[in-house]
Amino acid sequence: MKVDGALVGTSAQYAAGRSLEFIATFSGAPFQHTGFAVTFGEGLWAMFSSNSGDALYARTNNASAATNTAIPGSWFGAPHRFRLDWTAARVDYFIDGTQVASHAIAIGATMRPVASDYDGDGNRLPIDWMRLSPYASTSTYLSAIFDAAAVTNWNSAAWTGTAPAGTTVELAVRTGNSAAPDASWSAFTVVNGAMDVTAQYLQYRVRLTTTAVGQTPAVNDVTLGLKR
Repeated sequence: MKVDGALVGTSAQYAAGRSLEFIATFSGAPFQHTGFAVTFGEGLWAMFSSNSGDALYARTNNASAATNTAIPGSWFGAPHRFRLDWTAARVDYFIDGTQVASHAIAIGATMRPVASDYDGDGNRLPIDWMRLSPYASTSTYLSAIFDAAAVTNWNSAAWTGTAPAGTTVELAVRTGNSAAPDASWSAFTVVNGAMDVTAQYLQYRVRLTTTAVGQTPAVNDVTLGLKR
């Protein structure tokens, strides 16, 4: 999603007790915002914002009290992972897993996840993905089937990403010599690193689990290795 001169958000609104995570690339243009809000006309928000374009800010407003915190560092022009923990009494702000601000402002009204770019000038606000807690306890992704074009040795399979406390990532692979999985294929075997399997075709499975509804693992990519 690339926001340019528009406000986008969910139709549903939510109360405190939610965490919002997203990867975004703030351009540094004025008044790019992402986080919790409604329409901005109510004076209700908890969000990361470029404000006037001089810095990236954590901004919290409950329509009677407001705090803006400039976040030290260079945050424009590259993607970062952002997180807001909105509780009944405060909002905590994180970038790339590090807390960068905390505002002891209670917001009793409901809000919704939003992304906004004030000026449609081509300086877009790209959002790679956005997700809102609570997270499902288990999720499974099954890849497409990879074809080595001939029977060969698959010698590695590994993932990169993050697995916060209370979460796990399980990578498993299965292989075979027929184009579609059938009884001749192997069962899924858990692996993360070196392996030694000879076959033409491979499929991987990623299983994500969490015991903390406010946290979820994230897999950025899976890399498969072949010995030619």
